[in-house]
Amino acid sequence: MKELYFLLIGVSRKLLDFYLAGSLSSKTRRTYAPGEQQMKGTKSVISDENKKLCVWLKRQRQEKGHTMRSLSEILGTPHSFIGKVENQERRLDVIEYVRYCHALEIDPMEGLKQVLTDA
Repeated sequence: MKELYFLLIGVSRKLLDFYLAGSLSSKTRRTYAPGEQQMKGTKSVISDENKKLCVWLKRQRQEKGHTMRSLSEILGTPHSFIGKVENQERRLDVIEYVRYCHALEIDPMEGLKQVLTDA
């Protein structure tokens, strides 16, 4: 019983040290490639390619005459969703990206070509 108690105390001590240190060991810390940076407070990564795609999506929305609110109504999402995507506070997964493009009546491949040709 004493062994279990000391084991639990040791684990708790390590967790407390980890919490107080506020950082991960170098073995588990993610390194970022040039052009990538970590967003504060999240695990999402902003890349130059994602920025190009978001700028392209915003330009397409504006050219089609949609406001954030009108596009969000088509997608069935809150209008803040559109703002977060366009300001790179949120990433789109593949399915969301395709739905976003279909709501704007644009070809999803065009956005990917923009990213791939500029890369």
